[in-house]
Amino acid sequence: MRKVLKRWYVWLALLLLVGLAVSASMITGASRINQQNCDRIEEGMTTEQVTEILGPRTVGFLVSDLATPTWLWMDGPDVITITVDADGRVVTKAYNSPTAWHRLRWHANDLLFKLGIGRE
Repeated sequence: MRKVLKRWYVWLALLLLVGLAVSASMITGASRINQQNCDRIEEGMTTEQVTEILGPRTVGFLVSDLATPTWLWMDGPDVITITVDADGRVVTKAYNSPTAWHRLRWHANDLLFKLGIGRE
């Protein structure tokens, strides 16, 4: 094993694999869950208008307390959180922008999960 790790082409292959993984993680599909769409959401919008922008919710809603339900839209490591009032109108919004490292880790874990060796 030590002899193999001393070979330059083994390290080159590992470096190329890491570069490929980083490149693949940076080139993601066109997701609706992004900063631009979060910026399009305004206070007072109805949940139907938000759904038109972001698409159907992937998580449903969490109840932080009985008066203000919080809705989540997730796509990979990207998350948009919308808090609505009792009338179903937007009160607050937030976009969780993952770092490049978190995005890479998420995609690597997703790949390992699809191969049957990762965790969800």
